[in-house]
Amino acid sequence: MIRNLLIVLGFLGAALPAQVTFHQPDGKKLVAADVEIEKLGGDMQFVEGPVWLGDRKELVFSDIPRGKLLRWSEKDGVVEWRDSKQSNGNTIDQRGRLISCQHAGRNVVRYEANGQVTVLASSYDGKLLNSPNDVDVGRDGTIWFTDPTYGLRGRKKEQAGNFVYRLNARTGDLAIVQRDFDMPNGICLSPAGDTLYIADSGSKQRVGAFVVQPDLTLGEPVFWLKGGADGIRCDKLGNIYTAARDGVRIYSPTGTHLATIALPEVPANIAFGGNVRRDLYVTARTSLYRVRMRVAGPLTAREAWTTPVRLGRPSDTSGRYSDRRYRLQKQLADGVGAGLEWLKNHQDEDGKWDCDQFMKHDTEGAACDGAGNPVHDVGVTGLALLAFLGDGNTLRSGPYKNVVKKAVVWLRSQQQENGLFGSDASHDFCYDHAIATYAMCEAYGLSGYKLLRPNVQRALDYLESHRNADRVWRYQPQDGDNDTSITGWAIMAYKTGDHMGLKVNDKALSACAKWLDEVSDQTGRHGYTKKGERSSRHPGDHATRFPVTEGEAITAVGLFCRLFLGQDPKDKPVMTAAADLIKAKPPVWSWEQGSIDHYYWYWASHAMFQMGGEYWDKWQRRLVVAVLPNQHDALQSKNLAGSWDPVGVWGVDGGRVYSTAMLTLTLESNYRYTKYVVR
Repeated sequence: MIRNLLIVLGFLGAALPAQVTFHQPDGKKLVAADVEIEKLGGDMQFVEGPVWLGDRKELVFSDIPRGKLLRWSEKDGVVEWRDSKQSNGNTIDQRGRLISCQHAGRNVVRYEANGQVTVLASSYDGKLLNSPNDVDVGRDGTIWFTDPTYGLRGRKKEQAGNFVYRLNARTGDLAIVQRDFDMPNGICLSPAGDTLYIADSGSKQRVGAFVVQPDLTLGEPVFWLKGGADGIRCDKLGNIYTAARDGVRIYSPTGTHLATIALPEVPANIAFGGNVRRDLYVTARTSLYRVRMRVAGPLTAREAWTTPVRLGRPSDTSGRYSDRRYRLQKQLADGVGAGLEWLKNHQDEDGKWDCDQFMKHDTEGAACDGAGNPVHDVGVTGLALLAFLGDGNTLRSGPYKNVVKKAVVWLRSQQQENGLFGSDASHDFCYDHAIATYAMCEAYGLSGYKLLRPNVQRALDYLESHRNADRVWRYQPQDGDNDTSITGWAIMAYKTGDHMGLKVNDKALSACAKWLDEVSDQTGRHGYTKKGERSSRHPGDHATRFPVTEGEAITAVGLFCRLFLGQDPKDKPVMTAAADLIKAKPPVWSWEQGSIDHYYWYWASHAMFQMGGEYWDKWQRRLVVAVLPNQHDALQSKNLAGSWDPVGVWGVDGGRVYSTAMLTLTLESNYRYTKYVVR
């Protein structure tokens, strides 16, 4: 893309002393009396909508009359980025994607990573919007925007008023949240997301502070700030910054006027940015300015996803399963819900998930892609079943009990006389059987469904017949080879069966513990088939595309299995060392880096939650940023909504069903099992 440098005039690059008026002593804590104003760009027509892109260390803003989105950085100054339909206000969502209000387009759009533009909202109740003006995104992904008539410019108005809207970014549902404004303009959420500030720049000339209710409706205004305003932003302390005719006004979170920063031109909008978010960028008519503040701006929508919100209560299920449906984050709960809904919509009538033909359920619109290998129907059905069970659904209860029932009936129908689920046609069939056995043990025990007991017991008995004498498991029955990966799934099946009152060989569990000691070293690393050996890869370029050094998958399997076996890090230093290795390789969603590994993230998330403390806190923050923004939403494709692309290490084998089931299970890791270890 060719970048056209803008001609900038005046005192570009120079710093001028600002005129700061303090109305309260606390204002001096936010901005220095001798602060300087820097002009970063000029000779534009009418600039608006600044937003800081931290990943790229640059500011994006709009030049409305010219229909351009511009960028500014320390390196390049102001340059043209791309054409727009007279974009005004801008913000970013949890993926760091630009959300923009377009006057000429009469819509709210999102700029995707591949350069495409997705229209998020263009009409309400079958009628075109007026001219969306300003926008903000909540930590839950909800988009809030204003819709006055400033950008209509002679075009027919179709809406009955000038409203404030709330948009569900997952479903596309649009709702009016405020009808009583003359000309709603700037809009901004408080750092905690519990207050929405809306400017009315029409005849009323005021800014209202509205409580955001749990159902995302707005309560009565807490207070009104007198005087008109265009754009609004908050700092990390919750102070309110408004772009007013006499400069940037600063108010306390309770509405007390603290200070006013005068600028050479009338400001239109503001944004915090810079390396530590202490730079206040101001778009003011024809120019872009910067003021260095003493306080930082708030977390971006992307960063705010990692802020915990405790919801719900534990269910009554006893023992290690008692925390199911106990969610620590609303964002995670929403991700789980969307994943389960996609899985429900792509389950066959007979109960299975078709690994390579699941898209046959997409009867309208573009069908999903991401087929897996058909030999893994049993395995992906087991994983999907585990995801529904993990969220509190059983054969007897829960909103998805019928989904659970159908899956159990199908797996039962696939069981051979020797106890094996499915056939032994594929070389790694034992993976599928172990996962299905694990799922059926849970379904049996959590549902209290006695008729399943013979089937589940035979499945466990088959695993025992497959195991090497005095050792563990590999692909073929008692072939003398052993590996930690299949053994991990077998341990989960054995321990779950044991917890649910089924018969398992205690000597087998002892052999598993011995194996984990045998393949681990003092660094904490657990090997695949021997000490120090990393994860396996397919022949060819698989190892090049997905370097084994990008994660600690087998170490994660080993650590969680040790925890599930009842081992305590206080007695086993190798467990803490393993957790340290995992902590050093947090989730990163990067195709270029080859670091996408849903298998690793599943095992590591369950292990790190059990380790708790800093291990879990740091891991979970990175997990949320890696996983949730890459879940498809309904605005992109209704058929893909709730799923994840099979672009990870084992996506070619399991396909979209595998990726979606595994990442849904991963998001359940903070409530799927109670803590076994008290630290």
